[in-house]
Amino acid sequence: MADLSVDTVARGIGIGSLSFGLLATVAPGALRTAYGDSSPGGGALDYFGRTWGTRTAVLGALSLMASSGEERRRIAMLAASMNAIDSLSAFRATGMPGVTRAMAGLTSAGFAGASMYVAMNS
Repeated sequence: MADLSVDTVARGIGIGSLSFGLLATVAPGALRTAYGDSSPGGGALDYFGRTWGTRTAVLGALSLMASSGEERRRIAMLAASMNAIDSLSAFRATGMPGVTRAMAGLTSAGFAGASMYVAMNS
């Protein structure tokens, strides 16, 4: 059986991913505003926010539904990889405020680190 702290981190990742994903899918402008982007949005920005949101929500749901340690480890490894790439992409993005890039990059880096912790300890 996994350590309680690993279970807690895994559950937090699942709930956090599901929450962020649902917010981005339902209200991409609200998420951008919370991250310091005051652009009017619409069109491509909303589309990409929603596609990021749906995959993040699905990954969060899969994390919460994992029925074995091995399944949780595989999902966590995929989540760590996805979030590491998202983090680098956010830091390198152009055309958005620096605070938005930093917050998005740090959020994804946090999820990547937490997911790697779960993957290595499950």
